[in-house]
Amino acid sequence: MIVVSDDEDTGTGRARTTSTSRKTRSSKASPSKPKPIDASKIIVVRPTRAVTRSAARDSLQSTVEPAPSFKRELDDTATLLSAPTSKRAKIASSELDISVSSPSKRANISASSQHTSRLFVKHARFWALDGNAILQFGSVALRVHQSRLSTQSVWFDKLFDQRAGCEPLLEADEESINDVVVEELGGFDVFRLDLIGSVDDFEALLTAMEDAIAFHYALPTFPTAAAIFRAATTFKFNKFVEFTRKYFLETFSEDLDKVDATLIPYAAAAVTLGRKWNIPGILKRAFYELLRAPPATTTANDEEAPGVPAVGDRLKGLEPADLTLLADAQKHLTAAWMTVFLRPDGTVCPAKTPCSATKRNGGWTAIAGKGKILQKFLLDPICGLDALTEVKWDEAHGFCGKCAAARNASFLKRKAQIWEDMDVWFRIPVEKGAEEKGNDSA
Repeated sequence: MIVVSDDEDTGTGRARTTSTSRKTRSSKASPSKPKPIDASKIIVVRPTRAVTRSAARDSLQSTVEPAPSFKRELDDTATLLSAPTSKRAKIASSELDISVSSPSKRANISASSQHTSRLFVKHARFWALDGNAILQFGSVALRVHQSRLSTQSVWFDKLFDQRAGCEPLLEADEESINDVVVEELGGFDVFRLDLIGSVDDFEALLTAMEDAIAFHYALPTFPTAAAIFRAATTFKFNKFVEFTRKYFLETFSEDLDKVDATLIPYAAAAVTLGRKWNIPGILKRAFYELLRAPPATTTANDEEAPGVPAVGDRLKGLEPADLTLLADAQKHLTAAWMTVFLRPDGTVCPAKTPCSATKRNGGWTAIAGKGKILQKFLLDPICGLDALTEVKWDEAHGFCGKCAAARNASFLKRKAQIWEDMDVWFRIPVEKGAEEKGNDSA
């Protein structure tokens, strides 16, 4: 067998002939024509450094296990050497190089390095011992299963494909994949997601994935649902986006018929979420909840108003522009509520003897007298107008049937007008689906 060795230092090759026979060749043997070399029996060896016999012996005696990635390469090489000679020679001729592959060779993800020098703390819950990927948010890392994330998230599916060397087609909301920094640690890929999302939001999302059955018995709180929505939208967990979006639209429904006296918490957070994450369908109800909320107290635990948020807490997170719109809308709302003093425009009692509806103070007792509807609903005209429609104008206040019906119709019309005007007061954009639906009905 002939072994050809390339010397990296000199760039030359030299041949060393070995014989399997221990017989000594005779020096008197007549010279003969050299036999042709069989290429199939040549193995090319390209050492990366000079190896002495003692170093080789010490290396063989070493008990240190190779790194996992290097061990995989060795296994692949063993498979190669067990292949047919012709195939082995073909691969050898392409200069097979056995080395730990660099991340930059396996994926086109920015700022990759072979090893990570950053420290992190393992997440208390989401650190799967059999996980095959590490997601790092700042100083916290989560060890997860790539397959689990890939089946739920289009974003992660394309991230892992790109890491494997593929070139997936990225949509506009998936281009953040190119901003992910990938490092290697102990044979595992570490994906740094600091610039992509929040660890708290992602933790809420993973918790929802693990405990989804619990939502069947009790819906999450608004802050939890908001965290799930933000992470699910960022990383494209589309099923969770759909679930949380539906939750928001039902909680802060813009359906006027669903407005009742029950106050809904987290209104300011809903306004912020609706503005920043494009959910205009929750803005109107969220703004109205802020308008009709009772005055804030000076402390969060005021004994006279338990449960009422402290000054500043209720409006926390709102943009200055929305605070200005809120102040202006309060003026519009007060002016609209004061119109209950006026009788319906153009109302004329059809009876020969006009009923009390035509009198200027007709029904005043119900509005501002014993009923105190005016004072009670000063901050909540929508529910106040509903309360006025429940007054028995004919029996208790001397209205004829037609005048009583006209009065109630007037209150309902004003309520609908206030609700519609709020779109303008708060500059609420029309959702694309709602706009198309309106055009179709027209």
